[in-house]
Amino acid sequence: MFIEEPKKAPLEKPGIKAEVRAFESGGKSMQFEIKLKTEKPAFYVSLEAQGVSGLFDKNMLTLLPGKAETVRFTLRDDVSEKGTIKKTRPISAQALQRALRITSLRDTYR
Repeated sequence: MFIEEPKKAPLEKPGIKAEVRAFESGGKSMQFEIKLKTEKPAFYVSLEAQGVSGLFDKNMLTLLPGKAETVRFTLRDDVSEKGTIKKTRPISAQALQRALRITSLRDTYR
């Protein structure tokens, strides 16, 4: 709970770190575990995998220092507006790490 509007709260940059691990060994996978840690409190933390079609099991998190949060990501087939299905191929944990974008309330400040 914030005393004032969340966007006006005097928050420090949280320093969020993510560690991506594939469920399958052997390089490429369809499912991943993302372990998130932060140095400072982080509110309204959202995850996005740019250019990668998939689903996070949870999003819009609150992260606190000393308490890791684990999120699962599963690749899925991409369906175009015309209904064309593009089959997804397994990717590496490193590829997902590069595509991963993490933002929090603090990132919305100007």
